Amino acid sequence: MNDQALRWPLLLPLALTAGAAIYMTSPDEPAWAVLAAAFLPPLIVWAVLRRRRPGVALLFALLACSGAGAIAGKVRAELVAAPIL
Repeated sequence: MNDQALRWPLLLPLALTAGAAIYMTSPDEPAWAVLAAAFLPPLIVWAVLRRRRPGVALLFALLACSGAGAIAGKVRAELVAAPIL
Protein backbone atom coordinates (compact mmCIF):
# COMPACT_ATOMS: atom_id res chain seq x y z
CA MET A 1 0.00 0.00 0.00
CA ASN A 2 2.80 2.44 0.82
CA ASP A 3 4.59 1.85 -2.50
CA GLN A 4 1.48 3.24 -4.24
CA ALA A 5 1.32 6.34 -2.03
CA LEU A 6 2.61 8.65 -4.76
CA ARG A 7 -0.35 7.71 -6.96
CA TRP A 8 -3.05 8.45 -4.39
CA PRO A 9 -3.44 12.14 -5.27
CA LEU A 10 -4.45 11.07 -8.79
CA LEU A 11 -7.76 9.83 -7.36
CA LEU A 12 -8.75 13.18 -5.87
CA PRO A 13 -9.96 14.84 -9.13
CA LEU A 14 -12.04 11.74 -9.77
CA ALA A 15 -13.67 12.15 -6.37
CA LEU A 16 -14.32 15.86 -7.03
CA THR A 17 -16.00 14.98 -10.31
CA ALA A 18 -18.06 12.25 -8.67
CA GLY A 19 -19.27 14.69 -6.01
CA ALA A 20 -20.28 17.24 -8.62
CA ALA A 21 -22.06 14.52 -10.61
CA ILE A 22 -23.95 13.38 -7.54
CA TYR A 23 -24.99 16.98 -6.87
CA MET A 24 -26.12 17.56 -10.45
CA THR A 25 -28.16 14.35 -10.61
CA SER A 26 -29.94 14.80 -7.29
CA PRO A 27 -33.69 15.31 -7.73
CA ASP A 28 -33.86 18.17 -5.20
CA GLU A 29 -31.53 21.07 -4.53
CA PRO A 30 -29.45 20.11 -1.46
CA ALA A 31 -29.14 22.75 1.23
CA TRP A 32 -25.81 24.22 2.29
CA ALA A 33 -26.05 22.41 5.63
CA VAL A 34 -26.36 19.03 3.93
CA LEU A 35 -23.37 19.75 1.73
CA ALA A 36 -21.32 20.94 4.70
CA ALA A 37 -22.27 17.76 6.56
CA ALA A 38 -21.02 15.73 3.59
CA PHE A 39 -17.71 17.63 3.51
CA LEU A 40 -16.59 18.59 7.01
CA PRO A 41 -16.77 15.30 9.00
CA PRO A 42 -14.67 13.30 6.48
CA LEU A 43 -12.21 16.20 6.32
CA ILE A 44 -11.80 16.21 10.10
CA VAL A 45 -11.41 12.42 10.24
CA TRP A 46 -8.85 12.59 7.42
CA ALA A 47 -6.86 15.25 9.30
CA VAL A 48 -6.78 13.06 12.40
CA LEU A 49 -5.92 9.78 10.64
CA ARG A 50 -3.56 10.90 7.88
CA ARG A 51 -0.36 10.03 9.77
CA ARG A 52 -1.60 7.02 11.75
CA ARG A 53 -3.67 5.04 9.23
CA PRO A 54 -2.89 6.13 5.66
CA GLY A 55 -5.20 3.58 4.00
CA VAL A 56 -8.23 4.65 6.00
CA ALA A 57 -7.22 8.29 5.62
CA LEU A 58 -7.29 7.86 1.84
CA LEU A 59 -10.90 6.73 2.01
CA PHE A 60 -11.88 9.77 4.06
CA ALA A 61 -9.89 12.06 1.75
CA LEU A 62 -11.90 10.72 -1.18
CA LEU A 63 -15.14 11.26 0.72
CA ALA A 64 -14.11 14.82 1.60
CA CYS A 65 -13.21 15.52 -2.02
CA SER A 66 -16.56 14.24 -3.22
CA GLY A 67 -18.21 16.58 -0.70
CA ALA A 68 -16.06 19.42 -2.01
CA GLY A 69 -17.15 18.56 -5.54
CA ALA A 70 -20.79 18.78 -4.49
CA ILE A 71 -20.10 22.17 -2.89
CA ALA A 72 -18.42 23.29 -6.12
CA GLY A 73 -21.53 22.24 -8.04
CA LYS A 74 -23.72 24.24 -5.64
CA VAL A 75 -21.50 27.32 -5.97
CA ARG A 76 -21.63 27.07 -9.76
CA ALA A 77 -25.41 26.67 -9.72
CA GLU A 78 -25.74 29.73 -7.49
CA LEU A 79 -23.44 31.81 -9.70
CA VAL A 80 -25.37 31.12 -12.90
CA ALA A 81 -28.83 31.29 -11.34
CA ALA A 82 -31.25 33.35 -13.35
CA PRO A 83 -34.98 33.93 -13.21
CA ILE A 84 -37.00 31.26 -14.96
CA LEU A 85 -39.58 32.51 -17.42
